[in-house]
Amino acid sequence: FLYGTAIWSVFLEQRFDGDLVRGVLDAMSSGREIWPAHDAALATRGASMATAFPELAAWNAATGSRAGSFGYAAAADYPEVALESLEGDLPLLYEGATSGFSSRYVRVDAGTTRVLATIDTDPGRNAGAVLRLVGGRAEEGALLPMPATFDGEAILIVAGTSSQKPD
Repeated sequence: FLYGTAIWSVFLEQRFDGDLVRGVLDAMSSGREIWPAHDAALATRGASMATAFPELAAWNAATGSRAGSFGYAAAADYPEVALESLEGDLPLLYEGATSGFSSRYVRVDAGTTRVLATIDTDPGRNAGAVLRLVGGRAEEGALLPMPATFDGEAILIVAGTSSQKPD
């Protein structure tokens, strides 16, 4: 819950700038609903909720002991998001669901095998990414949008790109 509420403004300010947060608040005070206000402000930076929220999810995965040069300035001081684990013989299948702007995190260790991570979803509702870990840490350039090929340890991220709830 912390990552879905309080940290959102921190992410927006560090990823974009404080003026973006001000733009969201100004739009809301002028009567815009919350998500259209965000989309309008993000559009001024060439982004949208559909692109920013999955990036927030990746920044959230790169916290605590996984903190490196990618993500929040104080990422090492932030609590880690919980990871699900995906193990076994390849190919592996993970099934799960998101609801609105939510995210799922799955740890995979492919060892020296190059693997392809893909996502089968409605692209208007979800996006997938691979956050590669080097020595257990997320470094700059470690985030790959799905489909992505990687080896070693990674966190597979599925993030909602819409406020739409499941039906």
